[in-house]
Amino acid sequence: MLLIGDDKETTSSLNKALNKYGFEVFTANTNWEGLHLVREQDPDAVLLDLMMLEMGGWQILKEIHL
Repeated sequence: MLLIGDDKETTSSLNKALNKYGFEVFTANTNWEGLHLVREQDPDAVLLDLMMLEMGGWQILKEIHL
């Protein structure tokens, strides 16, 4: 699973919670890092902050589906 969000506290908390339940989680705190990890790790699921700065979450979603 990949978490993409610009709030480091939130992504860290979610990462810890999901790890407790056995999920392997990768975290990205920038849009570009998130896109890189999507292509590098090919995650089964992406949890995405839609209100990110620079490139919004909806744009990241469009890039993922290219």
